[in-house]
Amino acid sequence: MTLDLGRLISRAFSISWRHKWLWLLGVFSGGFAGSSVSYSRGQSFSSGSPDLGAVEAQVRAAMHQWLGLALALVAVALVLGVVTLLFNCVAVPASIWAGVHIDAGETVTLGDAWREGRRRFAPYFRLSLIRLAIAVALGIWPLLMLLSALGQFLNGTSVADLFGLLLGAGLLFLLVLFIQFVVNVLLVWSGRVLVLMDLGALDSIAQGWRVLSRGLLDTIVFGLIMWLVAAGLGIALGVAFLAVSAPGLIAFFATYQDFSAVTIAGIGWIVLVGGAVGILGGAWIGSIVQVGYALACRDLLFAQWRGPAAAPASPQPVAPPA
Repeated sequence: MTLDLGRLISRAFSISWRHKWLWLLGVFSGGFAGSSVSYSRGQSFSSGSPDLGAVEAQVRAAMHQWLGLALALVAVALVLGVVTLLFNCVAVPASIWAGVHIDAGETVTLGDAWREGRRRFAPYFRLSLIRLAIAVALGIWPLLMLLSALGQFLNGTSVADLFGLLLGAGLLFLLVLFIQFVVNVLLVWSGRVLVLMDLGALDSIAQGWRVLSRGLLDTIVFGLIMWLVAAGLGIALGVAFLAVSAPGLIAFFATYQDFSAVTIAGIGWIVLVGGAVGILGGAWIGSIVQVGYALACRDLLFAQWRGPAAAPASPQPVAPPA
């Protein structure tokens, strides 16, 4: 093992806690943790076997009725996704740059980090498009199967046939998730070396692959530990969200059948108070993850350039030594 795991984790915690403006970048760098509440009114059924034909007809009618709204929500989600991607292409490089410079003892402000992140926007955006293209190429097949299944159901396919189509789409989706996980592992250092070495998109992929191949064990162990840390913090954040949202949840479940002003107040409490805790906590987790991976990438680079002894105390790399 080349990486000093204890030092990396502790420094990531320390840096992200002492420089809370990193949390703002963490919102757009993979740390957002949102919550949503939904409910439906109960519907009573008479005793005996249900009329499957009537149920199918009701489901089809409901799908036809809400199809327009569903498409509108998809369009809104796409717009929000594009906006988030654009901010992400500045926030992530800014977090990486800030983490290694702060760890090197330099004074860094939010303005400094944002300026450096914006300077690297174009190459990081191209790298993100490459990753997005891979994800779309992998995910388009289960999505097409799902849309085909829904289309056939709307045109009269039975529930049994629909179940078979959905099962096939689900199995294909699981396979796609596994392949996407492998791709993410192969590209895990690409964005970091892009920032640390001022590389282009394609050069960062090649250099990130070299870092991975030479430090595969370090990458696996560090990634597992960081995942456990993030998962533990995520569980703690979920408990905190439930704790602060308790008054709103109580008001909601006590009055949702009548949907009175108390119900609206409960929903507002959950969204405002619980949502604020979720966003702040998720942003903190995101900043820890980004800083931790930035420091680990720096140490792997220096260990591969100058030997393992140089890794822990090395300053931020900009270009490989001559």
